[in-house]
Amino acid sequence: MRAVFIASLGNPGSTYAHTLHSAGHTLLEAIVSYAGFPTLSVSKQLTGTKGRYTYSDAQGVAFWESPDYMNDGGPGLATAWRKWFSSQRAQDDETGLEPRLIVVHDELELPCGKYSVKTGAGASARGHNGLKSFLGMPNMKQLQFTRIGVGIGPRPLSREPDQVAKYVLKKMTGEQKHKIEGIAGEVWKEIEKIQRGEEGAKKGGVQSDKQQSKKERKERGSSHPPPTRETAPEDPARASSV
Repeated sequence: MRAVFIASLGNPGSTYAHTLHSAGHTLLEAIVSYAGFPTLSVSKQLTGTKGRYTYSDAQGVAFWESPDYMNDGGPGLATAWRKWFSSQRAQDDETGLEPRLIVVHDELELPCGKYSVKTGAGASARGHNGLKSFLGMPNMKQLQFTRIGVGIGPRPLSREPDQVAKYVLKKMTGEQKHKIEGIAGEVWKEIEKIQRGEEGAKKGGVQSDKQQSKKERKERGSSHPPPTRETAPEDPARASSV
């Protein structure tokens, strides 16, 4: 079985807990519970890193929740991945399957309760500043890793950055939270396929990018409007990837 390091991007603290933009954290926690892993806690296993962490050596699975703001999540994620990857390489297994990073993040272009699974190296962040921060770290652009996008749409009609930021930083409704947590079982099955080397591009309940026509992609437009830059931890723009 392939060893996997499953990391979520979002925003820290109770203020941003279960906001749409932190859907990655919400789903990660739901998967941990669904699959019966120990509760996430501050890690002492990954020396020099922060973030809540849980793992099972027997299953070759580790979960890690980014402790940083979305726009600044890249350095912490890259460090945690390298620390964990080094430990796996030291142990090595007999499957011949390279350990894999899986990043769970919000996806504004997918309906709430849907998800996408994409694997590759050199892929565009498609306007997502959390992914952009990670891909900007040394050697990460060339890394073969998997992205699991958690749908939080439908997106606002306006593509103005302030309007989109206002939407994604809202607390989830009970229905939205239920839908996101409700895909934990399906997503866990996708992760198990990755462990077995049986992966393939997938969008849960929606078409893949390859299946969409050029016309549909043109009508949909870019995945996020131009990014705004954060100024301080208290500034909502800091927590937004739009």
